[in-house]
Amino acid sequence: MSLDPITQGLQHLASEFSLTRQEWRDHHRGGDSLLDSLVSHGYAQEQGERFGITRQGQVRLQAEVAE
Repeated sequence: MSLDPITQGLQHLASEFSLTRQEWRDHHRGGDSLLDSLVSHGYAQEQGERFGITRQGQVRLQAEVAE
């Protein structure tokens, strides 16, 4: 089963404690638009210049991986 880009992005973000936009660009091919989508859906949050997964993102990720 292939995971959708949102789930792949959440997996990457969850594997890090937090990361900057540049670290995201360097290590995930989803680009800025995917990171911005994660934030707009409430799955990720920006604090200062760092991004991390939210509780809502953790719930989404667990539900997708469990299927």
